[in-house]
Amino acid sequence: MANIKITELDAAAALGATELLEVVQAGASRKATTTQLKEYLEANIQTLGAAGPITLTSRLNLVAGSTTVPALVLSSGAVLTTPIAGAVEWTGNSLYVTLSTGPTRKEIAFLDSNITGTASNVSGIVTIANGGTGATTVSGARTALGLVIGTDIQAYDADLQAIGALSGTSGFLKKTGANTWVLDTSSYLTSVDAGSITGTTLASNVTNSSITVLGTLQSLTMGGLVTLAAGTTTQAALRLTSGSLLTTPLAGVVEWNGTSLYVTQTSGPTRKQIAYTDSNITGTSANVTGTVNVANGGTGVSSSPSNGQLLIGNGAGYTLAQLTAGSGISITNDAGAITITSTAGGVSGTAGRLARFATSSSLGNSIIRDDGTRVGINKDTDASWTLDVFGPARFTGGVVQLTTYQEKVITPSISSGTLFVNVTDGTVAVVTRNAAISTFVIGTPSGSGVAVSFTLIFNNVTGASSVTWPSSVRWHNGTAPSLNNTDGTTSVFSFITVNAGTTWYGFEGNLNYTT
Repeated sequence: MANIKITELDAAAALGATELLEVVQAGASRKATTTQLKEYLEANIQTLGAAGPITLTSRLNLVAGSTTVPALVLSSGAVLTTPIAGAVEWTGNSLYVTLSTGPTRKEIAFLDSNITGTASNVSGIVTIANGGTGATTVSGARTALGLVIGTDIQAYDADLQAIGALSGTSGFLKKTGANTWVLDTSSYLTSVDAGSITGTTLASNVTNSSITVLGTLQSLTMGGLVTLAAGTTTQAALRLTSGSLLTTPLAGVVEWNGTSLYVTQTSGPTRKQIAYTDSNITGTSANVTGTVNVANGGTGVSSSPSNGQLLIGNGAGYTLAQLTAGSGISITNDAGAITITSTAGGVSGTAGRLARFATSSSLGNSIIRDDGTRVGINKDTDASWTLDVFGPARFTGGVVQLTTYQEKVITPSISSGTLFVNVTDGTVAVVTRNAAISTFVIGTPSGSGVAVSFTLIFNNVTGASSVTWPSSVRWHNGTAPSLNNTDGTTSVFSFITVNAGTTWYGFEGNLNYTT
């Protein structure tokens, strides 16, 4: 389409849909209805030029742009003096759209431009690459930016602030008060070659009364007498700092490791530990002089004992003395041996009876008879028994025959669901069943080839519940008995083992005795 006069367009707007409008196109005059004209413009219009405002009553379709012709080109110009709602304006560098509210002109931001305005207009988190912190909290921002206090950067410190404010080129840092530092430019003896310390060198730097702490000296040789001031209640005359011992001992060296003090002898050189007055002495007797008293673990005796002499306590210490023979006794003292024999006359008694002291000085018959093959207690020996005891017990061939006997009763308790019955303490266990038993342990009897049995009595009270029997217990038909949990009842069981507790055979007694 070539040129369309705006006056003709205005005139066309006033015509009806079927009225004809004369349009000049390419020098030729044509007539069309307003509907035909509208359809033509919407389908083919590319450039309107400076035609002023045009209002279309239906949609405006733009043809697709190509590599040489864009779909829409905005000509740059000035923005409207008075914003109009819906207006799109282009100044050549900035694009604006006017909101209906106000109306208010808003600049449209480009993807690579900086965003201005209040924080409420920004959504999401601005990354570090886009000028943000990548975080929503102060601590998170410090972490993202590598500015964590105490890790990446130093926290504020008043002392560091004061040191940083100092001016000067040399001197020692000296703290004079709280958060107060100065540069001390005084002269001090800081380091001197160990071989060059002479009386003149030392005197020119310190006075004989001013040395209190020398610090760490690797080696210091003094050519004269060293006098240490007397110690006070607060200041020691000499203080050794604890450390490791030298790998190779040096003669004359004194070393302190915090617990032991050492000095190295010239011969060897050999390091020797110095003993404290309250310490134990180790080494050979040749290294000990004097007599070690009883209080210090000795005997208090300095002379060597003769044959048969013994250390005899005297109430305060020890005395070397020999045994004194009594009436009817002979003592022979040999080197390392004492022989004691009786010199009394023959002793009379009954053949086959063991002797006993009837009095402190006379022997008589005991109740034990011994014929060399058999023993009788409280009776004469019997050919039928190796040991014959007059009373309730008789033993023969490993068999115990008892006229009467008693079994010891034990009363183990349930603790935290565990019941422990030690059959070596007693063979009748009476248990107050006041809780569930989840762990039942039977003490292992000693010995093999013998049978061991015990009786278990449950006195059932409030709280009585289930019992988990040991896996070593075997019941009739493989089924454990159903327990009576009724308060005030008593249940009785018997158990026997013939293999030292590997297997216990259980026997159910009455489960419903009245307590």
